[in-house]
Order: sequence, then structure tokens, then C-alpha cells
Amino acid sequence: MTKANIMIVEDEFVIAMETKNNLKNLGYEVTSIVDSGEKVIARIKEDIPDLILMDIRIKGEMDGIEVAELIRSDYDRSIPLIFVSAFAEDEKLERAKLVYPSGYLVKPVQARELKAIIEMALFAGKMVAQRIKTEKVLQTALTESKNKCEEASNLLDSIRSTIDNIQQFSNPKIM
Repeated sequence: MTKANIMIVEDEFVIAMETKNNLKNLGYEVTSIVDSGEKVIARIKEDIPDLILMDIRIKGEMDGIEVAELIRSDYDRSIPLIFVSAFAEDEKLERAKLVYPSGYLVKPVQARELKAIIEMALFAGKMVAQRIKTEKVLQTALTESKNKCEEASNLLDSIRSTIDNIQQFSNPKIM
């Protein structure tokens, strides 16, 4: 089994290191630890994480939810994203829901909880990626089928025209 690559987005150094150690002990690889939304955007294409653990309150101009919105709209929708926050206010939960996270954990996070939610998120992410891949294959096949049907229709029209011309010449009308 391949170890999943996880990006940690956390601006508190001690929590970031504790999370990294927990992930390593659980058998995961940490691609990077970043503390701001701008750094996430800069690193995501380089790291190509299998999953992102995202704190909501981070350094920089954007909070974790805004960063998640960017990731969902500009990058890969199949990357599972789990919010990890010390806060669980209704307003934050409502905003977080809108970016379709794979989960939301309230700090402090226990290793068993972390493992369970990561495994569920990774599985769901694989299913989303497979669905996206299948949709692309089906769309390509549909486009090719439409093109072949159009070619067949044009060929049929040409054959009908040829048959009409042959019939006109083989049955000349007497005037």
C-alpha cells in the first residue's frame, strides 16, 4: 500500500509538528507544512497532495475556507480536504460546508479520529477522481459517436443523391 501524501496547513508551529508526528506514526507522508493560503496555492502543484489538512485561521489575507474555495475552483476537485480548527461556530461550519470538505475536526485532535477521517476522505477522493476520469472518457466517446453519426448521415445523403442522379439518367423522360 502506498503512503498517502498529506499537506498540513497550520500556522501554529507546535500544533503543526504534533500533527506531522501523528501522521508519520499513522503511516502517512507529509509533503509540506505551510502557514498561509498564499503558500498553499504556491505549493499545491509542486506537492500534489493526496489530502489537505486545513486550519481555518491561518496567516495571510485568506482564511482556510477561502483557500479551500480556490482549491476547489482552480485546482483538483478530487483532493480531499479536512478542516481542523479549534473553533466550531455555526457561521464557520456553514461557510465550510460550501466547499464540500471531507470532514471537520475540532482541536485537539486524537490520532484515532485523525486516522479514521483521513481514511474515509482518501477513499471518497479516489471515488471522485475515478468518477471524473470516467466522465471524461464517456464525454470523449459521446463526442466521437456524434462525429461518426454526422459522417454517416453525410455519406447517406451523398449516396441518396448519387442514386437519384443514376435514376434520372437511366430513366430519361420523353418530352
